[in-house]
This record gives sequence, structure tokens and C-alpha cells, in this order.
Amino acid sequence: MLIIHTADIHLGANPDAGEPWGKNRKEELWDSFEKLIEAVEVQKADLLLIAGDLFHRPPLLRELREVNDRFANLSHTKVVLMAGNHDYIGANSFYKGFRWAENVHFFENDRVESVEFPELKVDIYGFSYHSKEISERLYDDVKPEDNGFYHILLAHGGDEKHIPYTKEKLAKSGFDYIAFGHVHKPGMILPGRIVMAGSLEPTDHTCYGTHGFVRIEVKDGKNHIALIPFAKREYKTLTLEVATNDTMGSISRRLGEKVTEVGEDNIYDVIVSGKRHASLEIMVEKLKSTGNIRVIMDKTEKYYNYEQLLEEYEGRLLHRYITSFEGTENVLEKKALDYGIEAILEALKP
Repeated sequence: MLIIHTADIHLGANPDAGEPWGKNRKEELWDSFEKLIEAVEVQKADLLLIAGDLFHRPPLLRELREVNDRFANLSHTKVVLMAGNHDYIGANSFYKGFRWAENVHFFENDRVESVEFPELKVDIYGFSYHSKEISERLYDDVKPEDNGFYHILLAHGGDEKHIPYTKEKLAKSGFDYIAFGHVHKPGMILPGRIVMAGSLEPTDHTCYGTHGFVRIEVKDGKNHIALIPFAKREYKTLTLEVATNDTMGSISRRLGEKVTEVGEDNIYDVIVSGKRHASLEIMVEKLKSTGNIRVIMDKTEKYYNYEQLLEEYEGRLLHRYITSFEGTENVLEKKALDYGIEAILEALKP
């Protein structure tokens, strides 16, 4: 049996709005969803599990019709999904009473129910959010019926405001696989049995690392689990070390080369560090133009040629200031020396 587990697709979200690369990201979420459906069809998965927050907010009717159309065209796959804290079922939700395709089961209730697939010898338990926050530990005491089936719990949450859980209780619950959503970073909660799918695409700058979907092959009584990288983009951090002979031109070229090497679609936080020539100012906007760069963190320090300054300012305040630190090896004192030089040179400007 082959299971595809995903969550937190957040259709309708607009990540990085206002950024130059942000104008396409809303559509990219839909594109990734459609590519996922294509992958499910190609792999002939038996089950597609969507563990909440398919939408970024309660969906419009036309949006439900669109996703249902994609599900209906799956020739081999049963789809099981729930509403999470973002797309929760409110008073006027279009989720209520929506007619899903025959191969789709949506957990509409706010308390645990189950659906059986006798041909797969599988039953799946779950429920939907009917409010943005749920603080009760609703998963801790859920146990499947002892019917010889493979038992799955579809779940969404994990923090104090969104169905906190006790890992030890879930481990003893009797479920063969627990498919979690809510946290956007994928991870194994309990190896081989309890998995947080993470978001299909990273949706904000806190979503570092690989994103995709979880593939579970159930074979010989064991879960063979793999995270399949699938996202178009990643949020990444790049570090660029500068030297005293660098110019803005050379720094910009090296950064552009790094972006090309690591991936031009990715979105970067860039840390610029090292010793730069005292005359060089880091031009943040120029560096940001070399790629999808969210922020530039300038951690460089100015490099001063003490011998040259002593010669140039002999007999003056700056000369006396530098000689007062002569022989120091203390890191803090060296920083104080450089800050003092910078302040004196600034004061000497006409």
C-alpha cells in the first residue's frame, strides 16, 4: 500500500507580498498543489492524506470546486482530508454540506469519526477544526477499533492553542500511522509512526530547509517513510566573507555567483562578514538586486592600516590615540581602538 501524506498547502496565501519575487508566489502554491496531484496519479498512490490547512483561510465555493475537480480525476486514489486552524469550519463555511467526489472523504465533524476502506483494509480517524483555536488534548485518548485493519489518525496541531498532544499517549494509542499537519517544518515525531508533513511549499522566512510531501510504503508490516523534496523554492541563509581588497563590484559579483550556484529560485538572507577596507561602505540595495534577497545583514568591520595612520597623523590626536593602545592583544580593546579611530576620522571631516 502506498500513502502520500501532505499538509499546510495554504492555497490562497500570498507569501512575500510586496517583494519583487512575491508577485508569482500565490499562483505557485496552486501550481505545487496541481503538481502534487499529478505525482499522486503517476505513482498510483492508494491514499492521499491532507492533514489540515489545505487553504490559508476558509475557502470560497469556487476554490472547493477546483480542488474537488482535481481529486475526482485521480484514477486510483482515495483522498481523505480535514480542515485545520486556518481553513476552519465557521458558521458560514462552504465546507458545510459540500458534495465531494466519490473518492474523497472530508471529516466535517468537530469530534472524532472514522472512515473505512475495506478493499485496502484501512480505517482512518479524524475531525475538523470548527474554530481557530482548540486547547483541549483531543488526540490523547483516541484509540482505533480492534478490527484487524491498518489504523491511521489524521491530525493537525501540536502547540498549546492548537490541540496539544502527549507523545507518549499517541505512541501507545494503537495507530499504525499518525499523519500530522500544522507545523511547517517537516519532521519525525516518532520514528516510523508519527510524522509532521510540514508545508508543501515554504510560506514565510521562518520555513527554512527542505519542503515536500511524505511518502509511506506499507510493506511486510512496516512503514517505509521518506520525505520527498517538492518545493519550487527554499528559504536559505548565505554567508559572504569580504576581504580588505574587495570593492562593491567584486562583492556583488561573488554574491551573484553564489546565488546562481545554490539556486536562483530560492529566497535568501545574506550575512556579509569579514574585514573591509575603511573606505568601503556596504551598499545593501545594490547587493539585494543580485537575486531574491530578503535581507542583507552587514556584520563587516572596517580595516585600518595603523602604520599608515600613524604616519599621516603624526603629532595629532589620532596619533596619540592609536599609540595609547600599542601592544594590546585584547579583542575588546582592539574593537574600541577601531571604533575610536572611526569617530575621530568622522570628526575631522570638513
